[in-house]
Amino acid sequence: MIKVDRVLYSSVVYPHNYGFIPRTLCEDNDPMDVLVIMQEPVLPGCFLRAKAIGLMPMIDQGEKDDKIIAVCADDPEYRHYTDINEFPQ
Repeated sequence: MIKVDRVLYSSVVYPHNYGFIPRTLCEDNDPMDVLVIMQEPVLPGCFLRAKAIGLMPMIDQGEKDDKIIAVCADDPEYRHYTDINEFPQ
């Protein structure tokens, strides 16, 4: 279950829905961040079922801040993906 965190009102734009996994904590004491690939955008505060298919290693202000790459488990366009390497280059 993923919770959509917020809408960004700046030049920063995520290519898909961005949120976190409730009741998780990473090394930075924040919930695990997730980028969810799906056909439609969702509103902040929404929950959706997602399936992890990869990891994007990142550093934020000198600390590890990895992002999970996932697909919406209920999206017929993307739910069949099981690994990020299955996406076309």
